[in-house]
Amino acid sequence: MITVTGTFTAKKEKTEIILAGAQAVQKASLANDRGCHEYKFHQLSDNPASFFVYEIWEDMESLQKHGNSAHFHEFAALLEGSLDAELDIRVYNAI
Repeated sequence: MITVTGTFTAKKEKTEIILAGAQAVQKASLANDRGCHEYKFHQLSDNPASFFVYEIWEDMESLQKHGNSAHFHEFAALLEGSLDAELDIRVYNAI
């Protein structure tokens, strides 16, 4: 199993656009990506522009295929120029 976590903060004026994009990629990933067990975005309660994503994948091959999907590329393009700071993504192997 592979676990992916990520944090990022949207520019205030882009928060609603990023939220909609996050919901779309989350729904598409869970519905269409083989090996996707969990894909959930969260917003920080005292700063809705701050997001956290938590994903669980069956294996690295599944994660890589997700990275090549149209819905992932659409969300990645949406993030370009919309963030206040660099995206922090971490990939963990279950032990």
